[in-house]
Amino acid sequence: MTETDPYQPPKAQPLLPRKPPRRLAVGKVLFSFKGRIPRSTYLIWSFPSNALIGYLLEKLVSLERTVPVAPRNSALPAAPVPDEIPLDPAMITALWLLLAYVPLLWIRLALLAKRWHDKDRSANWLILAFIPLIGDVINFIECGCQRGTRGPNQYGPDSLGEDENEKSLPKEGVPAGKPITRPPLRRPKP
Repeated sequence: MTETDPYQPPKAQPLLPRKPPRRLAVGKVLFSFKGRIPRSTYLIWSFPSNALIGYLLEKLVSLERTVPVAPRNSALPAAPVPDEIPLDPAMITALWLLLAYVPLLWIRLALLAKRWHDKDRSANWLILAFIPLIGDVINFIECGCQRGTRGPNQYGPDSLGEDENEKSLPKEGVPAGKPITRPPLRRPKP
């Protein structure tokens, strides 16, 4: 049996080139609830959509403060209903804002669903999106800061394009399956 010199660095196996990540069409990223996306894609698309959602909600709240509300007085007789209902400009603006809010909410939920799929969890975790503040913090930590499942899972192939074989590849020049052994310490004799 040949003995190797314990003081020699281990021989590293060459690393295989990494496959480029799969690219999804923008429509599939933003509107589909199927598949997986990496953190970078999630963060690139979620920050603008969340900012627009916040802007629209702020505009709706500010419109609510500016629309005058007529006081109700039960002593007055009911006014006749006109044939045409006059449209208030604030009401039209509120309707447009609500119409813009629906696709933005869809985009936010689609991005979160694909991120949860990347972590090998079902889209039932989308319920967190409807819990104010706490849900947003949990979604940011889980979906925006943590890596998804390595390799394929039940929702599709790895969003970063990595194979299962890459788990067994050596890290930093250490051959796979071989532990690093150190020579025993020798104490000096007194």
